[in-house]
Amino acid sequence: MLYTAIIAASEVGHALRAATKVVYFLVFKSALDDAKQLGEMALERVPEPAPSTRFGKVVAAAKALVSSWFRDPPHELEIREAIISLHTSMIPICLSGDPFSLMMYLARARWFARGIQSGSSAAIQCFEASVRALLGNYRAADELFDEAEKGARRARDPWALGLMYHTRAHNSLLPSNRYEEGQDALVDAIASFRETGDVSVALLSLLFKAIYGRDRESTNTLLGWIDEGISMAHRNGKEMVLPHFQSVRLAVLARQGHTNLSDRILEVAELAEQSEPFDAVSVVVNGHLATAAHVSGDIPLALKFVEAGHDELAELQGILDVAREIHVATVFAVLDRQHPTRRQLKLQRKSLRALKRAAKTAPRLQVQVDLYALRRAIAARNTKKIQSRAAHLVEGFESHGNLYAAREAHLALARTHRGENIIAASEHERIAYKLGRRLGLVEQNMLSDLSDLDGELLALPFSSDASAAIDDSQFDIPAAGMLDTAVGKKHKAREQQNSVQTVTDAQAETLEAWALGSERHDHTTLGDVLARVRPTVATSVPEAELVAECSAPEAEVPLASGDLEILVINLILTSRDAVGANSKMRLTLEVEDVEGAARPDGSPGAAPGKYLVIELRTLGRGTSVPIIGGFSNCENLVHTLGGVLSASTDRGVAFLQARIRLEVNTDVQAADQAGVVIVVHPDPETREAIRAALEDMGRPVRDFGRGDFQSVYLETAAVLIADSATLSDIAALEPFLTTRIFEIARRGDEVRDASRALLRVPLERSELEVLLELG
Repeated sequence: MLYTAIIAASEVGHALRAATKVVYFLVFKSALDDAKQLGEMALERVPEPAPSTRFGKVVAAAKALVSSWFRDPPHELEIREAIISLHTSMIPICLSGDPFSLMMYLARARWFARGIQSGSSAAIQCFEASVRALLGNYRAADELFDEAEKGARRARDPWALGLMYHTRAHNSLLPSNRYEEGQDALVDAIASFRETGDVSVALLSLLFKAIYGRDRESTNTLLGWIDEGISMAHRNGKEMVLPHFQSVRLAVLARQGHTNLSDRILEVAELAEQSEPFDAVSVVVNGHLATAAHVSGDIPLALKFVEAGHDELAELQGILDVAREIHVATVFAVLDRQHPTRRQLKLQRKSLRALKRAAKTAPRLQVQVDLYALRRAIAARNTKKIQSRAAHLVEGFESHGNLYAAREAHLALARTHRGENIIAASEHERIAYKLGRRLGLVEQNMLSDLSDLDGELLALPFSSDASAAIDDSQFDIPAAGMLDTAVGKKHKAREQQNSVQTVTDAQAETLEAWALGSERHDHTTLGDVLARVRPTVATSVPEAELVAECSAPEAEVPLASGDLEILVINLILTSRDAVGANSKMRLTLEVEDVEGAARPDGSPGAAPGKYLVIELRTLGRGTSVPIIGGFSNCENLVHTLGGVLSASTDRGVAFLQARIRLEVNTDVQAADQAGVVIVVHPDPETREAIRAALEDMGRPVRDFGRGDFQSVYLETAAVLIADSATLSDIAALEPFLTTRIFEIARRGDEVRDASRALLRVPLERSELEVLLELG
């Protein structure tokens, strides 16, 4: 009431100056409605009333623009300066909630500021430049910011200079990925506002430093900025901004590896409700609380804040770049939700569209879109897409500079390469480790940030789209500690003279994966294997934690050295992941002779003969029973070498044993000639029927869905029974295979190759016996 009386009773100039101070004060107290009402009341005294309808505001803005072209601004100089100063307080109220009023105030302020060289006129230029930057016109925005800086320096107005640095940083420099310039501008803004004693905007500058530095700076640096902001807020009675700093702090701590943050997150949310920040800033709080809850593992709580943030977004007609964090939190939280609701899926689609649209004007958000695409490929277990998406993030590091996204990309590449190129996987893991150290992540969280997706990645089958040798890998591997551009290589064309069929690109990749035509070293000394394995795993498993033994290091085994080394390294890393860091490992490689008659089960490890036995016993520090997440990956490697893998666990202990047949007793060799029958078909009922019939006949059998089968499994198979799509994929390999191949087809359906023997389903056992030449 007092302010209303002053504005109504004072002379025009004094009323405008009083309203400017009151409106500025109320803005930072989140009393936006009161601030807007008093500001409009003061403008009516001029008279320059603010229309109440959208059409009226558009007309007022157009009138101001046209008038600025043809006539000088009205009112005397002192009144014009007071009007401009009031507009610098009215414009922030409209930035996110009322774009029509923003357009009107900017048009009027530009007109009234013509010919005036003051801090207020420079501030108006800053706001106009900010609008241009938010629309993606960074070149025009930079020119206006340069003019505003010159005007503020000529006027010797530190507040206007600080406003220029502040708005230029978070509206232009940081969204456009000019990170170092943006952080320097925020530092200059804080210094300028401290000179004027205005800590309100200085606190926002500190907050923006932490928000935009979250994916680039170390944890200690971020927490230092946050603590400085909290301390400054307490000293100056600005407790209203505490929830913003604390929400960012929780997001940083969650990423560092802290758990059980749910209670603290709820406390900050309650504090934010009491402080009642205006909507655009409240969205920032909800976005970071959602991120903190999501990263710490509380997905339902994260989605609660996601929905609250979107409810607030619905009331905003515009959005600042810093508030778009709610969209980032939404897409990732809903992606990790096992059974999202319809509303959550709708919010995810809406946020993804908003991010893609915003990425066109704010390049820093494009990396979040790319990271979401990578996470989605991981969730879908699509090896080819995982590698392409991750390589794209690594390739773009020089432009986006996002350490966190680059680290996740290297982790994804490391996981997908484990089963096919262990040297590349080790290099990617080492780079990810170094990026984790730069981000200040705690040791146990260095290589497990994709914890929710680790199991899915490790369960990925061999990819026939990538080579088994490093020289044939799809992407160049950056040197240790460097993030060189990853450039996709063209697949080498291999002419297969023995094949009478045209080799497609997909089939060429299959041939590449099998390395047909290349030299192979089929005899390996066990001592050489251990000598090459030790330095490869040294970055992940220190030498003091691994004891490797071999009673006969000079013994040779008829296995390719590369295959054996890949298997041993995968066993070591799988055990390390299961038991945890700071564990004790004992690895033994022995050649064992088994005597006696063959066992009736016909398993590779049971028949008499010579075997390579690889045992790895890992003792951890914990007391819980470990889960061997990478067992299936290691089992696939052992199967390709003609062996079997067994595992056992106890409290803090994991034991893996691989038995690989080297020589077979001639007495049982005839019994083994029947070999394994592999069945591939998309219908599980069809696979189960064929499997049951084969087991009744005493034949060893393995069955796969179409997406689970890999061509490398044929090395140990005597018979392949598959659908036409699978046979088409391996057509390029047929001239090199000794495996007998039959096609599965439903009765009455057309077949791919009429000359090939068929197994019709539903099947009769007699037909299957005749097909296998057993009946």
